Amino acid sequence: NLALVAEVRDGKLSIDPLTFGGLDGKIAATVVLKPVARSIDVQLAATGQNLALSPVPINAVGDKPTRYTASLDLHGSGATLRELAGSLNGHMQLVGRGGHIVNSRLLATNNDFFRELLKTINPMATRAASTQVVCVAWLFSAANGFVTTDPALVMRTDAIDMISHGSVDLNTEKIDFN
Repeated sequence: NLALVAEVRDGKLSIDPLTFGGLDGKIAATVVLKPVARSIDVQLAATGQNLALSPVPINAVGDKPTRYTASLDLHGSGATLRELAGSLNGHMQLVGRGGHIVNSRLLATNNDFFRELLKTINPMATRAASTQVVCVAWLFSAANGFVTTDPALVMRTDAIDMISHGSVDLNTEKIDFN
């Protein structure tokens, strides 16, 4: 289900509304792209409900996705994608409940670093067949391309609570998370 209304006027593209959805959630957004000198100014505001997403960035057969609500309001400008990211301002939040991760598939990666990271984050992953996700909250704010957790990233499972905070500088690509 897609609805899109767009207008181009004086070089500015406005998309309002942009909505789509189905059984795995619904998203409503507005997008404005406006040329400024030799760059483009981008504004994006969106909300989502009942979004079926994996609670971790690996999606395996047998996983039951966490259902999220989402909100973002971002603004940036630049002549390249890197400049656009480096000027990013705004916020993003994903808050989810429920979900099921099959641990054997989660740990079946060929990447030794990633496998060790997952076992460190969730030591129960090697002792149990699956992990039940209770809740997830990913909260970020951005100021001039410097993205910080606002206040933290949280994932609670039936076996462990994980809390992380940190930052990503989109100008220098420096990442600092605890």
